[in-house]
Amino acid sequence: DVAGRARVSGARSDLGCFEVDRVAEPLNVKVSAIRGIAPLTVTFVPDAGGEAVAWKFGDSGWTEASAGAIEHTFAEGEWTVQARTAEGGGTLPVPIKINAVAKTLRLAPGNVPSLTEAYELAADGCVIELEAGDYVLDGTLNVKKGVVVRGETGNPADVTLRPANAANRILTLAHPQSCIQSLTITGGKYADDGGAAYVAEAGGTFSNCVFTANRPNKWGCRGALALESPNALVTHCVFSNNNCNASGNGSGYDAGGGIALYMTAGTVRN
Repeated sequence: DVAGRARVSGARSDLGCFEVDRVAEPLNVKVSAIRGIAPLTVTFVPDAGGEAVAWKFGDSGWTEASAGAIEHTFAEGEWTVQARTAEGGGTLPVPIKINAVAKTLRLAPGNVPSLTEAYELAADGCVIELEAGDYVLDGTLNVKKGVVVRGETGNPADVTLRPANAANRILTLAHPQSCIQSLTITGGKYADDGGAAYVAEAGGTFSNCVFTANRPNKWGCRGALALESPNALVTHCVFSNNNCNASGNGSGYDAGGGIALYMTAGTVRN
Protein backbone atom coordinates (compact mmCIF):
# COMPACT_ATOMS: atom_id res chain seq x y z
CA ASP A 1 0.00 0.00 0.00
CA VAL A 2 1.07 3.68 0.03
CA ALA A 3 2.83 3.07 3.36
CA GLY A 4 5.01 0.41 1.73
CA ARG A 5 3.26 -2.68 3.08
CA ALA A 6 2.67 -5.50 0.59
CA ARG A 7 -1.02 -6.29 0.06
CA VAL A 8 -1.23 -9.27 -2.27
CA SER A 9 -4.08 -11.74 -2.70
CA GLY A 10 -3.04 -14.57 -4.98
CA ALA A 11 -1.54 -13.05 -8.12
CA ARG A 12 -3.22 -9.65 -7.70
CA SER A 13 -2.99 -6.69 -5.37
CA ASP A 14 -5.73 -6.60 -2.72
CA LEU A 15 -6.67 -2.95 -3.25
CA GLY A 16 -8.53 -1.00 -0.60
CA CYS A 17 -8.92 2.63 0.32
CA PHE A 18 -5.26 2.84 1.41
CA GLU A 19 -3.68 0.96 -1.51
CA VAL A 20 -2.34 2.02 -4.90
CA ASP A 21 -1.50 -0.08 -7.94
CA ARG A 22 2.11 0.92 -8.69
CA VAL A 23 2.28 -0.99 -11.97
CA ALA A 24 -0.49 1.14 -13.45
CA GLU A 25 1.61 4.33 -13.24
CA PRO A 26 3.46 5.09 -16.50
CA LEU A 27 6.80 6.89 -16.35
CA ASN A 28 6.97 10.15 -18.31
CA VAL A 29 10.30 11.59 -19.44
CA LYS A 30 11.20 14.95 -21.00
CA VAL A 31 13.97 14.72 -23.60
CA SER A 32 16.16 17.62 -24.74
CA ALA A 33 16.66 16.21 -28.27
CA ILE A 34 15.85 13.08 -30.24
CA ARG A 35 17.96 13.91 -33.32
CA GLY A 36 21.24 15.74 -33.78
CA ILE A 37 24.85 15.58 -34.92
CA ALA A 38 27.04 12.94 -33.28
CA PRO A 39 28.40 12.94 -30.64
CA LEU A 40 24.97 13.97 -29.36
CA THR A 41 24.47 14.78 -25.67
CA VAL A 42 20.87 14.41 -24.51
CA THR A 43 19.32 15.31 -21.16
CA PHE A 44 16.55 13.09 -19.80
CA VAL A 45 14.28 14.47 -17.06
CA PRO A 46 11.94 11.84 -15.51
CA ASP A 47 8.64 12.74 -13.91
CA ALA A 48 8.85 10.07 -11.23
CA GLY A 49 7.78 11.96 -8.13
CA GLY A 50 11.32 12.00 -6.78
CA GLU A 51 11.82 8.25 -7.12
CA ALA A 52 15.12 6.88 -8.37
CA VAL A 53 15.13 5.78 -12.01
CA ALA A 54 17.34 3.24 -13.79
CA TRP A 55 18.22 3.69 -17.49
CA LYS A 56 19.17 1.39 -20.36
CA PHE A 57 20.92 2.97 -23.37
CA GLY A 58 20.97 0.73 -26.42
CA ASP A 59 22.34 -2.75 -25.68
CA SER A 60 24.10 -1.70 -22.48
CA GLY A 61 22.94 -2.96 -19.10
CA TRP A 62 20.72 -1.04 -16.71
CA THR A 63 22.35 1.84 -14.86
CA GLU A 64 22.25 2.21 -11.12
CA ALA A 65 19.02 3.98 -10.21
CA SER A 66 19.28 7.68 -9.34
CA ALA A 67 16.84 10.54 -8.84
CA GLY A 68 16.57 13.58 -11.09
CA ALA A 69 17.84 14.39 -14.58
CA ILE A 70 20.55 12.41 -16.33
CA GLU A 71 22.75 13.17 -19.38
CA HIS A 72 24.01 10.66 -21.91
CA THR A 73 26.21 11.16 -25.00
CA PHE A 74 25.42 9.05 -28.06
CA ALA A 75 27.83 8.04 -30.80
CA GLU A 76 26.63 7.98 -34.41
CA GLY A 77 23.68 5.64 -34.91
CA GLU A 78 20.10 4.94 -33.92
CA TRP A 79 19.59 4.24 -30.23
CA THR A 80 16.78 2.94 -28.03
CA VAL A 81 16.45 4.26 -24.47
CA GLN A 82 14.45 2.52 -21.73
CA ALA A 83 13.74 3.62 -18.15
CA ARG A 84 12.12 2.21 -15.01
CA THR A 85 11.73 3.32 -11.43
CA ALA A 86 13.84 1.55 -8.84
CA GLU A 87 10.81 -0.06 -7.23
CA GLY A 88 9.51 -1.30 -10.58
CA GLY A 89 6.31 0.70 -10.33
CA GLY A 90 6.77 2.82 -13.45
CA THR A 91 8.18 2.15 -16.92
CA LEU A 92 8.18 4.04 -20.21
CA PRO A 93 5.04 3.33 -22.26
CA VAL A 94 7.22 3.31 -25.39
CA PRO A 95 11.06 3.25 -25.59
CA ILE A 96 12.64 6.57 -26.62
CA LYS A 97 14.34 6.60 -30.02
CA ILE A 98 17.48 8.75 -30.41
CA ASN A 99 19.15 9.38 -33.78
CA ALA A 100 22.74 10.70 -33.74
CA VAL A 101 23.81 11.44 -37.31
CA ALA A 102 27.12 12.22 -39.01
CA LYS A 103 28.00 15.86 -39.65
CA THR A 104 28.52 15.11 -43.36
CA LEU A 105 26.49 12.60 -45.39
CA ARG A 106 28.10 11.69 -48.73
CA LEU A 107 26.00 10.36 -51.61
CA ALA A 108 26.60 8.90 -55.04
CA PRO A 109 24.03 8.83 -57.87
CA GLY A 110 21.70 5.83 -57.74
CA ASN A 111 23.01 4.60 -54.38
CA VAL A 112 21.21 4.14 -51.08
CA PRO A 113 20.28 6.33 -49.33
CA SER A 114 18.73 8.56 -51.97
CA LEU A 115 18.96 12.35 -51.61
CA THR A 116 15.44 12.46 -50.15
CA GLU A 117 16.25 9.67 -47.68
CA ALA A 118 19.51 11.39 -46.69
CA TYR A 119 17.62 14.60 -45.99
CA GLU A 120 15.19 12.73 -43.73
CA LEU A 121 18.17 11.35 -41.78
CA ALA A 122 19.91 14.73 -41.51
CA ALA A 123 19.70 17.10 -38.55
CA ASP A 124 20.13 20.86 -38.36
CA GLY A 125 23.76 21.67 -39.17
CA CYS A 126 24.34 18.63 -41.40
CA VAL A 127 25.92 18.78 -44.85
CA ILE A 128 24.74 16.44 -47.62
CA GLU A 129 27.58 16.20 -50.12
CA LEU A 130 26.84 14.88 -53.62
CA GLU A 131 29.44 13.14 -55.74
CA ALA A 132 29.56 14.06 -59.42
CA GLY A 133 26.62 12.75 -61.44
CA ASP A 134 22.93 13.10 -62.22
CA TYR A 135 20.38 12.97 -59.37
CA VAL A 136 16.73 12.39 -60.26
CA LEU A 137 14.12 13.30 -57.63
CA ASP A 138 10.82 11.43 -57.49
CA GLY A 139 9.16 14.40 -55.77
CA THR A 140 9.93 17.88 -54.50
CA LEU A 141 12.74 18.04 -51.95
CA ASN A 142 11.29 20.27 -49.21
CA VAL A 143 14.19 21.57 -47.11
CA LYS A 144 12.71 22.65 -43.78
CA LYS A 145 15.84 22.05 -41.68
CA GLY A 146 19.13 23.93 -41.46
CA VAL A 147 20.82 21.56 -43.90
CA VAL A 148 23.33 22.29 -46.69
CA VAL A 149 23.08 20.28 -49.92
CA ARG A 150 26.20 20.82 -52.04
CA GLY A 151 28.17 19.39 -54.92
CA GLU A 152 31.38 17.71 -53.79
CA THR A 153 33.66 19.28 -56.41
CA GLY A 154 32.40 22.86 -56.11
CA ASN A 155 31.72 22.96 -59.88
CA PRO A 156 27.96 23.08 -60.55
CA ALA A 157 28.48 21.43 -63.94
CA ASP A 158 29.48 18.21 -62.17
CA VAL A 159 26.23 17.63 -60.25
CA THR A 160 22.74 17.87 -61.75
CA LEU A 161 19.35 17.81 -60.04
CA ARG A 162 16.31 17.07 -62.18
CA PRO A 163 12.76 15.81 -61.54
CA ALA A 164 11.59 12.35 -62.52
CA ASN A 165 8.25 13.98 -63.28
CA ALA A 166 8.68 17.34 -65.04
CA ALA A 167 5.41 18.53 -63.48
CA ASN A 168 7.12 18.58 -60.05
CA ARG A 169 9.01 21.52 -58.60
CA ILE A 170 12.53 20.30 -57.82
CA LEU A 171 13.33 22.19 -54.59
CA THR A 172 11.61 24.24 -51.91
CA LEU A 173 13.63 25.96 -49.16
CA ALA A 174 11.88 26.87 -45.91
CA HIS A 175 14.60 27.42 -43.29
CA PRO A 176 16.87 30.47 -42.88
CA GLN A 177 19.95 28.20 -42.62
CA SER A 178 19.05 25.93 -45.53
CA CYS A 179 21.45 26.17 -48.47
CA ILE A 180 21.81 24.66 -51.95
CA GLN A 181 25.35 25.01 -53.28
CA SER A 182 27.32 24.16 -56.42
CA LEU A 183 24.58 22.30 -58.33
CA THR A 184 22.91 22.53 -61.74
CA ILE A 185 19.11 22.59 -61.44
CA THR A 186 17.29 21.72 -64.64
CA GLY A 187 14.08 20.34 -66.13
CA GLY A 188 11.60 21.95 -63.73
CA LYS A 189 8.18 22.59 -65.27
CA TYR A 190 6.04 23.03 -62.19
CA ALA A 191 2.89 24.99 -63.06
CA ASP A 192 3.48 28.03 -60.87
CA ASP A 193 6.03 30.75 -60.20
CA GLY A 194 9.34 29.10 -59.49
CA GLY A 195 9.04 26.21 -61.90
CA ALA A 196 12.27 24.64 -60.63
CA ALA A 197 12.72 26.04 -57.12
CA TYR A 198 11.03 28.20 -54.52
CA VAL A 199 12.18 29.97 -51.34
CA ALA A 200 9.30 30.20 -48.85
CA GLU A 201 8.83 32.86 -46.18
CA ALA A 202 11.24 31.19 -43.72
CA GLY A 203 14.08 31.74 -46.18
CA GLY A 204 17.10 29.90 -47.58
CA THR A 205 20.12 30.36 -49.86
CA PHE A 206 21.17 29.31 -53.35
CA SER A 207 24.92 29.74 -53.92
CA ASN A 208 27.07 28.96 -56.98
CA CYS A 209 24.21 27.17 -58.77
CA VAL A 210 23.17 27.04 -62.43
CA PHE A 211 19.48 27.17 -63.37
CA THR A 212 18.98 26.04 -66.95
CA ALA A 213 16.17 24.73 -69.18
CA ASN A 214 13.44 25.23 -66.59
CA ARG A 215 10.04 26.19 -68.00
CA PRO A 216 7.08 26.83 -65.67
CA ASN A 217 4.17 25.31 -67.56
CA LYS A 218 1.36 27.76 -66.80
CA TRP A 219 0.23 31.01 -68.39
CA GLY A 220 1.55 34.08 -66.58
CA CYS A 221 3.86 32.27 -64.16
CA ARG A 222 7.41 33.46 -63.84
CA GLY A 223 10.85 32.32 -62.98
CA ALA A 224 12.87 29.16 -62.74
CA LEU A 225 13.30 30.36 -59.15
CA ALA A 226 10.75 32.28 -57.06
CA LEU A 227 11.64 34.15 -53.85
CA GLU A 228 9.03 35.03 -51.26
CA SER A 229 11.15 35.86 -48.22
CA PRO A 230 13.33 38.70 -46.92
CA ASN A 231 15.63 35.89 -45.73
CA ALA A 232 16.14 34.57 -49.27
CA LEU A 233 19.60 34.91 -50.79
CA VAL A 234 20.75 34.07 -54.32
CA THR A 235 24.46 34.59 -54.85
CA HIS A 236 26.96 33.68 -57.59
CA CYS A 237 24.30 31.82 -59.60
CA VAL A 238 23.78 31.61 -63.37
CA PHE A 239 20.35 31.61 -65.07
CA SER A 240 20.34 30.36 -68.65
CA ASN A 241 17.62 29.37 -71.12
CA ASN A 242 14.69 29.47 -68.66
CA ASN A 243 11.25 30.68 -69.70
CA CYS A 244 7.52 30.25 -69.24
CA ASN A 245 6.32 28.31 -72.27
CA ALA A 246 2.54 28.43 -71.76
CA SER A 247 0.04 30.81 -73.34
CA GLY A 248 -3.38 31.93 -72.14
CA ASN A 249 -6.49 33.43 -73.69
CA GLY A 250 -4.90 33.25 -77.12
CA SER A 251 -2.45 36.03 -76.22
CA GLY A 252 0.70 34.03 -76.71
CA TYR A 253 2.03 35.69 -73.53
CA ASP A 254 5.34 34.36 -72.17
CA ALA A 255 6.61 35.56 -68.79
CA GLY A 256 10.22 36.00 -67.73
CA GLY A 257 12.16 32.83 -67.06
CA GLY A 258 14.84 33.81 -64.55
CA ILE A 259 13.81 34.85 -61.03
CA ALA A 260 10.43 35.93 -59.67
CA LEU A 261 10.75 38.43 -56.78
CA TYR A 262 7.71 39.24 -54.65
CA MET A 263 7.06 42.29 -52.48
CA THR A 264 8.69 40.53 -49.54
CA ALA A 265 11.77 40.40 -51.74
CA GLY A 266 15.07 38.79 -50.84
CA THR A 267 18.62 39.40 -52.08
CA VAL A 268 20.16 38.59 -55.46
CA ARG A 269 23.84 39.37 -55.87
CA ASN A 270 27.13 38.36 -57.42
